[in-house]
Amino acid sequence: GDMNNFTDVADVPWARYLGDIKHIAINEGVTMVGNYSFFGCSNATDVSFPSTLKTIGSYAFYSCMELQEVQFPESLKTLGAYSFNGCASLRSIVIPSSVTSMGNYVFQGCTLMEKAVVNASIKSLPAYTFCHNNALTEVVLPADLTSIGNYAFYRCFNLPEINIPQTVTSIGVYAFYSCRSLKEINLPEKLGSLGYYSLAYCAKLKKVVIPANVMSVQDGLCYGDSLLTEVVIPEVATSINASAFYGCVALTKINFPVALATISSSAFRGCKKLTEINIPDSVTSINFSAFAGCENI
Repeated sequence: GDMNNFTDVADVPWARYLGDIKHIAINEGVTMVGNYSFFGCSNATDVSFPSTLKTIGSYAFYSCMELQEVQFPESLKTLGAYSFNGCASLRSIVIPSSVTSMGNYVFQGCTLMEKAVVNASIKSLPAYTFCHNNALTEVVLPADLTSIGNYAFYRCFNLPEINIPQTVTSIGVYAFYSCRSLKEINLPEKLGSLGYYSLAYCAKLKKVVIPANVMSVQDGLCYGDSLLTEVVIPEVATSINASAFYGCVALTKINFPVALATISSSAFRGCKKLTEINIPDSVTSINFSAFAGCENI
């Protein structure tokens, strides 16, 4: 049956021994590992799950810093928020298709994780799922995913590529912020929402094609993308928001869409290689700092 859900690590019956536990074995027949059950088992190196397990609660294995491997059973349905957050020795994970629910921050701060295969039957990758996983080099996402949550891959410094399913219509704020090794990103044609600062500080990106349904280029979208030479803005876009291309020092040309009405503050600040701009008649507002530091225009 179910283990108890605890409201705090201090409530766990074995709380005084958490630092001494080295191996965790959940017996057959157990269907739920409760919230906070093994929170801070800092010396546990392995855990075995039964084939009966359906739920891993919130914070269940939070900060199990020596945990090196986790194999989820095909019976698993729910991964609670923060359940493996801070498991700094975990190298790879495969989330089975049986999983239909995931909380936020599940694998945040798994700083040695190199590979993540998300076969879960979920439509949305939750916020902060792989945030700060700076060793991550390979990710597989569900084929019918529709959204990528806020900060999902924030500061994944070594991620060289990501295959975003064509079904994705929304990418959250700061989703790929500071993915410094990302050389290209193919945004799905159905994408309608691209969050602010979602592609900022992607220092190796050279080209960004914003899909045709995106109506607003959000604040700081490509802020500090220093190798970016080409951007395609969709014809339906009515605004280029504050600092959208701030510090894109390699950007040589920009197409302004015919529907564009607003260019906000510092939108192209410091884009030193821009030599000419053709602003359409539709534009009614240009902030005084929009092209500050564009010394060659």
